[in-house]
Amino acid sequence: MQKRLYALLTVGLLMAVPVLAKSKDKTLPPYILQAHTVAVIIDPAAGIDPEDPHANQIAQNDVETALMNWGRFQRVMGTQGADLIIVIRKGHGRPVGATITDPMQNNRPGAINAGDTVWVPAKAERSRWTILRDVLTTGAQIATVYLVIHQATK
Repeated sequence: MQKRLYALLTVGLLMAVPVLAKSKDKTLPPYILQAHTVAVIIDPAAGIDPEDPHANQIAQNDVETALMNWGRFQRVMGTQGADLIIVIRKGHGRPVGATITDPMQNNRPGAINAGDTVWVPAKAERSRWTILRDVLTTGAQIATVYLVIHQATK
């Protein structure tokens, strides 16, 4: 009798487990559904793999290209104007690997960031020969245009 009671209690508990389990809601949060702009950045804590130093930049470009091909989001270069920020890093399948830290890896070529020093000369250095060359070049171009127009209207 006790064996049947234990068996019935065990079966009852096993049948109750799926009911007590947390239901998974598969809808996305509103801030993702309403987002229009996205920035893709490399994880600042991600190091650079010495065997493939450009892997993170390639992964970033691949993700940006996939998002642009999808057409759902507009890409922004900085994180300030982005509705969503996607942080990526390239994995290599090994549990531990040698990496080199690089705090500048999120800086894009040609971009000026806060804290950058920009040197602007106070006055452009020009010699008399440079001015003469520029004047003669401009005069030759004007004469060429005049001759072309003159020959075309004959």
